[in-house]
Amino acid sequence: MKLLLRAKIELEANVSIEVESVKINTNGLFYFVISNLIDNSIRHGEKKEIKIRVSSEIEGKCLLIIYEDNGIGILQKDKQRIFFHGFGKHTGLGMFFTKQILEMMGSTIVENGVPGKGARFEIRIPEDIYKMSDGDL
Repeated sequence: MKLLLRAKIELEANVSIEVESVKINTNGLFYFVISNLIDNSIRHGEKKEIKIRVSSEIEGKCLLIIYEDNGIGILQKDKQRIFFHGFGKHTGLGMFFTKQILEMMGSTIVENGVPGKGARFEIRIPEDIYKMSDGDL
C-alpha cells in the first residue's frame, strides 16, 4: 500500500502489513492506535520516503503486534516520555491516547527501536481480546 501525503514537501510512505488473519475486539479503537503510529512515522520520521512494517506473532498467550519504521527513531531519554500527556512536537496527545486505549483493552505498548535507525513499537494483546481466523475477516 502506498500513501502519498502533500505538505510542505512531498512524502511517500510504503506500508507493509504482514499480520496473520486476526480479529481484535476493540470496538474500532485499535484503528486509532495504528493510524496514530502511521501519522507519527510520517510527521516525525524526517525522511522523504518512510517505510512502515506491521507484523504479528504469538508470544505465550498474547498476540504481539510489531510496528516498525525507518525514521529517525526515538531518543533513549524519550522512550517513556512519549506516552506522557503533553509530550511531543505536535499536540502531545496522540501517543498518550494510544497508550490509554491499549491499557483500557488490557494491552501494553513499549518502544524499543534504535535511535537513528527507526521506531519500533511492540503491542501485547491478551488472549481474551483477539481471535485467530482461518480466512478473511
